[in-house]
Amino acid sequence: MKFLFDDDTFSFETLRTTGFANYFGADLGEVLATARQITDGDQARWHRAWKATAGRVAELSEQSIAGGQPILVQSPRCRAAALITIACAAVSLALTSCGRAPSVASTAPLTTSSSSAATVSDFVDHNAGLVVPASVHVAAGADLAQARAIVHTAQVLYTFWNTGDTAFLDGAVTPDFHDNTLPAGRPQGPAGPRAASAAFRTAIPDLTCQLVDLYVTGETLTARLVFQGHFTGTYNGIAGHGQTINFNAIDIQHLDEGARITEDWHLEDNLTFLQQAGLVTIAGSK
Repeated sequence: MKFLFDDDTFSFETLRTTGFANYFGADLGEVLATARQITDGDQARWHRAWKATAGRVAELSEQSIAGGQPILVQSPRCRAAALITIACAAVSLALTSCGRAPSVASTAPLTTSSSSAATVSDFVDHNAGLVVPASVHVAAGADLAQARAIVHTAQVLYTFWNTGDTAFLDGAVTPDFHDNTLPAGRPQGPAGPRAASAAFRTAIPDLTCQLVDLYVTGETLTARLVFQGHFTGTYNGIAGHGQTINFNAIDIQHLDEGARITEDWHLEDNLTFLQQAGLVTIAGSK
């Protein structure tokens, strides 16, 4: 069965998102309006369209919160968080493709793991204090020196997210860094990640960031992250009670010739965070 798209993934994800309407996680009109903006099979347009819809709905959520309305399942914030998940489908496709060789004649991608002896050149910087990726995937035919520099930059960036130390952020991004998926209310440029990190650490003082998968393709890196900690601080004025937090995120980072990050796209599983923190309730969930 095809739903709005011939592309199997686009069809499935759109149908799945439409099903969220039964639990106030989507609005049918929003889904149809967004789908009309997407060319079948165009991953970039898919990502932009769903992210834009989520942004508009999130803005409605912030207006509701500012007006003193509680964060309930009917809140636009829940719809926004659910809509982010469908945008992740295009990122998942990118993760799959970046690990493949560009042609049948090409050699296999290089892969190394921090949990076992590497069978290829070790791209990881093991200097004390840096986050170490659990696995690294480098596209076939890659410039090894460039790939090694990009892996190092990724380690520096995610050490910032793991520690909150802004010196690592300054070492990873350029002064004119641009966030292509900037959430409402967050400043553009390097000030954005600083603000986001500070806000998360206000809520989760023991926040850690695990770099689970790192993919390197040309001048781009894609990372799968796991954030963990305990909600012992405050979030939007609401105090936590030590709830365990464990949610995922996916980043796509573009780097310049000096292996510093110039722009990014990022998706966080904010709905899971809000549920774990007890800030939202989803109908039918326990």
